[in-house]
Amino acid sequence: MKENIKKILFIISIFYSFIIVVLMLITSSNLVATIELHDSEENRTKLKGYKEQLSALEQNSCTETIAEIINHYEETSYDGEVSIRKMYEYDFDNSLLSYYTQVKQNCKLSEVEENKYNIATNFITSSIQRDELYQRYYFQYELGINDYMTRLIVEPSITSIEYQINRNIELEIISNLIEISSREVIINE
Repeated sequence: MKENIKKILFIISIFYSFIIVVLMLITSSNLVATIELHDSEENRTKLKGYKEQLSALEQNSCTETIAEIINHYEETSYDGEVSIRKMYEYDFDNSLLSYYTQVKQNCKLSEVEENKYNIATNFITSSIQRDELYQRYYFQYELGINDYMTRLIVEPSITSIEYQINRNIELEIISNLIEISSREVIINE
């Protein structure tokens, strides 16, 4: 009786180990290191226009912060295959959300302006959209069986949409800040 139990436990442990090894191989073969992202030509044109508007304004701490946000946009504007790790490392050190406090201080935003232009909400939304791009890749090491056929169809289109939402919100932030900054110049004159 004890011998049969030992054999059964041994067979179960071998089977369990085999399943774990198979799942590890499947997981490691399906790891995603790059993602294909494209910023639209329309967004690049808008950004170019915002840069021209910004250069026409009187230079101060607010316009310098806006220029930094524009630079952030340009550095995160991708066209083609991008390393997820490099994106994540860049965002870890240079998150758009880190510019929010600079904007509040340097542009001297009143609570009314902040609410009117949804500054806080836009900064948070843009940051969340970026984090959504990473969400599927944070836990790739987990063992499991996923529906890869459907994921191959659905995930790329969702990723592109999330990236476009992020780009549009960042452009909206830049546009609103330029408008606020240009109003300050008019008020101060």
